[in-house]
Amino acid sequence: RDAIFIRTNNMANKPWLQSFCPAGQKDKVHVIYNGLTLGRRVDCRAPFQKPYRLLAIGRFARTKGFPELLTAMAHLEDLVDMPGFVPNDRIRTFMEEHDMLVVPSVVHTNGDRDGIPNVIMEALSCSMPVVATDVCGVGEVIRNGETGYLIPQRDPAALADVIRRMLSDREAALRMARTGRELVFRMFDTETNIAALQDLYCQQYTQWRTTHGPNV
Repeated sequence: RDAIFIRTNNMANKPWLQSFCPAGQKDKVHVIYNGLTLGRRVDCRAPFQKPYRLLAIGRFARTKGFPELLTAMAHLEDLVDMPGFVPNDRIRTFMEEHDMLVVPSVVHTNGDRDGIPNVIMEALSCSMPVVATDVCGVGEVIRNGETGYLIPQRDPAALADVIRRMLSDREAALRMARTGRELVFRMFDTETNIAALQDLYCQQYTQWRTTHGPNV
C-alpha cells in the first residue's frame, strides 16, 4: 500500500505481488530482469563423452531440490561427487568440464522458492545444456524443447528420464543450449536492464515529487 512502486526480476512474481496491492494499485508492480555479467560470448561445449558428467550448483538450501536430484541419480549413475565450497571464479571452469547442468528447484511447504537461479543463465551463456524444474520464473528462460528441458518439480523419475533424453541427442541438446545462450544475452543484458531500472526510479520519483511537492 505505501510503496511508491515495486520492482521484481521475473514475470512469475508479478501476479503474486499484485495480489497484495490494494484495489487500483496493481500497476505499481514492474518487471525488470537482472543485469548479469555472463562472460565471453562463445560456444565452449565439448562433445558428450561417456562417462557423462552432470553438474548441479547451489547451496544446501530447501529450495534447491538436491534430495530429488540424488534420487534421480540413483537411476542413472553410481558416482556422486560433492566438492564442497566452489569459488565463484571456478564455476565457469566446472561448466566447461561437464556435459549438462541440472537445476531441480522445488517450492518449499512455506512457499519459499527460487526466482530464476543465476546459474541457469551462466550455463546457457557458454552453451551448456540445461534440464530444470518448472518453478517460479525458471520457465521464462528454460522454454521446454527450445532452450532446454523443463519438468514438474519433485519427480525424480521424470528428472532421470529427461536427463537420458538430453544425453541421447547431443545435437539437439547443443542446439537448445545455443538458442538459450542468445536468449539470456538479450534478456539479461547489463547495460539495458540497469538503464531500465534507473529510468524506473527516475520516473517514479518525479511523479511522486509532482504529487507531494518538493518539501516532503
